[in-house]
Amino acid sequence: AVLAPSLLLDDGMLSCVAVWPLALVLNAARPAGHARSHVKLAVDATTFASPAWTSLEIELDTLPVFAIVDEAGKQQQQVYVDPQAAEDACASLILSSGDGELDTTPMGLGAAFRAAQEGTGVLVSAMDDVKAAGLDASSSEGKSVPMFVCMELASERIDGAGKEVPIFLCAADAEAAVAQSYDGGRPLEIETVSLEWAVDQYCNVPDSPTFRFMARSASVQLIRSMMMGA
Repeated sequence: AVLAPSLLLDDGMLSCVAVWPLALVLNAARPAGHARSHVKLAVDATTFASPAWTSLEIELDTLPVFAIVDEAGKQQQQVYVDPQAAEDACASLILSSGDGELDTTPMGLGAAFRAAQEGTGVLVSAMDDVKAAGLDASSSEGKSVPMFVCMELASERIDGAGKEVPIFLCAADAEAAVAQSYDGGRPLEIETVSLEWAVDQYCNVPDSPTFRFMARSASVQLIRSMMMGA
């Protein structure tokens, strides 16, 4: 796989590391239920023209997703949330096209999301997360990118400006975070929302919760291994 320079900081560390849910331990008891809400919401050109989107896109671009590119760097239309799905799709495309120079490369979620909304790209959800969200992959809802949030995980922001809630791109990461916080009392509930809903809340709803967008831990681990092997 090719490592995209846009995901690197000056010191060689990934910008997405700061939002990786570190040291999460999955509890086999799974003390969290899943609830579906706000699954699909349209985001239009007005949203992308807002100053709030400019700020959010920078944050979302710290979350890696994966594209297939040829030797010249030309990108295929589909971009994958799941790095393994990108690798599998790349292998299939190499077999069907005979182009052995195809490879996968990380790119930012913000750019991929905007391209998908504007019709110039396709953002493919991780199938495990679609299933965890209880969505039908063939339906319109199933084609949106699910995200997972537990409001009880809200914590004080580092800058002291109120609370923020982690919102996860991976169901397993959300379950792990809830398991780590579970104290044996009332089961905590993980809500399934869509990326569109989260973007709309951030950009268009002034009194919405402050979300901290969390990269998929598997994606961060993959990119770290790519950097170490570079």
